[in-house]
Amino acid sequence: LVAQAFVYGESLKASCVGILVPDPEVLPGWARNNLNLEGTMEELCRNKKVEEAILQEVATLGKKNGLYSFEQVKDIRLHHELFSLENGLLTPTFKSKRNALRAKFQPQIQEMYDKLV
Repeated sequence: LVAQAFVYGESLKASCVGILVPDPEVLPGWARNNLNLEGTMEELCRNKKVEEAILQEVATLGKKNGLYSFEQVKDIRLHHELFSLENGLLTPTFKSKRNALRAKFQPQIQEMYDKLV
């Protein structure tokens, strides 16, 4: 269901937040079967019902695999485009460029932390 994830935690905050990129081959069918929703990848990623359902799936999987509460993301935003070399979010060895990811998604990160207060 999730192709890529950027989990971010601030040292002065009690929880982590995440930017998740759903798998473009899985999301449309999953949304249709589980939420009775249709749309493009971008439309589905903007849909709050999809976001909430994926957050629930991630939380359930985390609990099942023994993650502590502070290790779990408390809020997420979905992004429709895979992180890549072309968009500057991956290194040539396909590692996440954390500084670039943080800079690109700073408004969403701030919004999530503001919501969690």
